[in-house]
Amino acid sequence: LAEYEEFLATEADSIEAFRTTQQAAFSAEKDAWRASGEFERTYDAPPAPAADIVVPEGCEAVTAPFAASVWRVDVEQGSRVAVDDRLVVLEAMKMESPVLTPVAGRVAAVYVAPGERVAAGQVLAAVEVES
Repeated sequence: LAEYEEFLATEADSIEAFRTTQQAAFSAEKDAWRASGEFERTYDAPPAPAADIVVPEGCEAVTAPFAASVWRVDVEQGSRVAVDDRLVVLEAMKMESPVLTPVAGRVAAVYVAPGERVAAGQVLAAVEVES
């Protein structure tokens, strides 16, 4: 314990400098959130999986693995894709998660857009399977 206390005493100035820098960075980030309206944002309940989406015959549905916001859509209708190509990027809890295509083919439809909230199991896109 004595060695640890000696270490803390020796490093007290650098520890305080780090904490000051850390607090300033956090305050700047909070100010940016406030300026962007993040603290006033309200959320409706996440949507139920769209029951009206009918995946075309011969197509594979690509679904959301969890409730999230659509961060980015990397394909459009007609795009050619290979197995494990990124179709959509979802964001949840400040983590980005790519949604990959399970099959090779052509994107028949994209049912989401950036900024939309999706529910687990919701169909994001349909890929026409190449035979």
